[in-house]
Amino acid sequence: MRFIIIILLLAFVSCNKKDIPKNGRLKIIPKYCKYDNIISIPAPKFKLFKKEENNSKNKLITESEIRNDNFTISNLEYGKYYVEYITIYNQKNFIDFEINKSTLKEVKICIDDLDYNENKNVLMVDELKNGETLIVEFFHQGCFDTYDKPVQLYITKKNGKFTAKYYNRKYNLSNPQIKILREFEIELRSNHSAGCSSIDTYRLFNKESRRAYEVSDGSCHEWNGFENLIKMIISKK
Repeated sequence: MRFIIIILLLAFVSCNKKDIPKNGRLKIIPKYCKYDNIISIPAPKFKLFKKEENNSKNKLITESEIRNDNFTISNLEYGKYYVEYITIYNQKNFIDFEINKSTLKEVKICIDDLDYNENKNVLMVDELKNGETLIVEFFHQGCFDTYDKPVQLYITKKNGKFTAKYYNRKYNLSNPQIKILREFEIELRSNHSAGCSSIDTYRLFNKESRRAYEVSDGSCHEWNGFENLIKMIISKK
């Protein structure tokens, strides 16, 4: 009789284990990973896919926008997933993760992520010769705060060394700061959104060769390229 009771108890426990749902919850958190931009965190569009083990085609779970801090997705089966989202440079990015617990899974997506090694453009900062000066010009036009005139940053190369002049003050640039300057130009040449009533206009101009490159950014301060550049190569000195 004792053995029968034990067998029945084991069968009961086994059935209960099978009835436990293996579902989790997901919270996707958009954030700036390179820049400290608290002015405007956009609501990125994303697609959530579940990787199917026995199927070459992954399953689309949902497609949406993250419009508030409480955005979560529930009832997700245990397994491997990935998020496809659009960065502020209008490029697709992917994050792989796994859901294997019933507790809330948080996945952070870097909305300012950019693979600088994929750049195919010839950068004006790289073409700068000894004795030449590159002017980085920034002009903001908005409904209530249009600039009187463009703000200018001068980058000069002499004897293989770079110096910056900003509001009549000169700064020697280190190799890490030159790297930041190159990344700024790569970001500038990436795709930027339009549709905002405020427009930021960027212009690169080589004083000697007269070569110029101009971009208008209507992303409502999602990038803030010039401000971030000044913070990283001037303000931190």
